[in-house]
Parts: sequence; structure tokens; C-alpha cells
Amino acid sequence: MSPSSSTTRATTIRPGWRRSERALGLLEGGDALLYASGMGAVTNVLLSFGSKGSTVAIAHDAYFGTSKLLGLLAPWGIEYVEVRPDRNRHPDADIVWVEAPANPTLSQPDWEAVRAHRGLVVATRRSRRRCTCEPSTRGADVVRALGDEVPDGAP
Repeated sequence: MSPSSSTTRATTIRPGWRRSERALGLLEGGDALLYASGMGAVTNVLLSFGSKGSTVAIAHDAYFGTSKLLGLLAPWGIEYVEVRPDRNRHPDADIVWVEAPANPTLSQPDWEAVRAHRGLVVATRRSRRRCTCEPSTRGADVVRALGDEVPDGAP
């Protein structure tokens, strides 16, 4: 594949990335994209699915950098509200952003409430062991698996 093709990501010049994405997608049961940084992945998801007038409901204990980025997107019309599943929910949000488990509290989202939500559900998976929490089977539409915490053969 040449850099002049329709693919403009780094996979154009690094075909090993594309193979890795296919292999990870097979392991995860869906499509996979690799990013050099977690915030790169967060930015891509927010800019791909958010638009002017969108509201993102983010878990109060989600990664601080995600909330910070959401605050920076306000001039483009993407708003956010922090929610605590035990106190408040935001049923009108276009995107719900959760972490499973949250860091450092290790709390889990209220998956029943997440599944009932009408909007796009994005989950950050923070576990090496897929069996501890598999957001894609619990209602998440997009799963962000951290590179240093994805399945690596650990028992």
C-alpha cells in the first residue's frame, strides 16, 4: 500500500500496525484501531462521534485527562457533565463515557443503566484479564483498551 492510497493513518507506512489491528480485533471480537497514545484514541472517539450540540456524560471517577479534553472542546459545542451512577444520571447525553474498572477506585459502572442508555456508550477497559470486565458484552459500543493493560498472556 502506498502513502497516496485512501488510507492516511500511520498504517499506510507501517503495515505491521494493520496486521496487529486485525489480530487484536479477532481477539476482542470486533474491529480494532491502534494509537500511539490513549489520549489520541480518546480524541479520535470524541471528534468522530461528538458534534456541535453533543453532550457527553462522563463518570465522575474517569481519567482526569478525558474530562480536561472535554472541557477544551466546549468552544466547538461539545459539552460534558460528570455523573455519579449512585446519585445522578444524564439520560439525554449523546455519549456515555465509563471506565471498567475505574482507576484508582476499581468501581464498576452500573451496566444495567449503561445498557438502557439511548446514546453511544464508550468504555475504557483497565484490566489485563478480559474475564474481569468485558465492556463489549455488557453494552459498550466502543471499547478503549489501554496498551499496557490489554491481554498479554498473563494468568
